[in-house]
Amino acid sequence: MRWNPYLSSLYHSACALAEAEACYTGEVLEGEALQGEQFADQAALREECRAVHLVVLRRLVEGHAGAGNTDEALRHGLRLLRVDPYDEPTHLVLVGRLAAARRHGEALRHYRLYTARMRDLGIEPAGFPGPASPPSPS
Repeated sequence: MRWNPYLSSLYHSACALAEAEACYTGEVLEGEALQGEQFADQAALREECRAVHLVVLRRLVEGHAGAGNTDEALRHGLRLLRVDPYDEPTHLVLVGRLAAARRHGEALRHYRLYTARMRDLGIEPAGFPGPASPPSPS
């Protein structure tokens, strides 16, 4: 086997993302109402940290899903959906990964959750990702 610097770089990037995600323990000043001019800086920091955390989670989901690591993609995806339950790409990646792993019951359950979230927003949900359509609810 030959050393590949590209694969080594990918591995180190994945490790760095996992470490960054593990460092995030919650929102800045969680539970505090940061309203008013005097809290503008803290509120901005809270939003910035939340946004970076979501980016890290999305990259972990995409990386694990792309590598076929269903359980890790699901773990990070569910954590992301706790923060942003309306993240459509994450819902679809999870459903597609579960279907590809032949975990059809889980895929269908997550697809139904996704369609409910999109309808909450008045958005028409995308079709079931993957080669087969979900069975009709009876």
